[in-house]
Amino acid sequence: MAGAFTIQLPNIPSAIALAGDGEENLKFLSRQTGATLVLRGQELVISGTEGQIDLASRLVRSLEDLWIKGNTISSADILTARQAIDSDRQGELQDLQRDILAKRSPG
Repeated sequence: MAGAFTIQLPNIPSAIALAGDGEENLKFLSRQTGATLVLRGQELVISGTEGQIDLASRLVRSLEDLWIKGNTISSADILTARQAIDSDRQGELQDLQRDILAKRSPG
């Protein structure tokens, strides 16, 4: 059964970071999950089957440490997040993302 799920993003920079240049990240997420991802301002609408929506929303949430701060997301980040979800290792991924962000921070 098809449906839709909406994720409210906190601000425009996070929406831009998640979408990527020319919405390439949303297109890549769609290819990875089979779901349709559409950004309307600060709302990300994910539609598809229940399984597609679940996987896409989990991927978006697992990348949150990057996009919430407006950091660039690459296809490699998305693939790494997908592998973490597939192997049930999301906690390790989030720890890694936080560690990388800490190393990038000036100071």
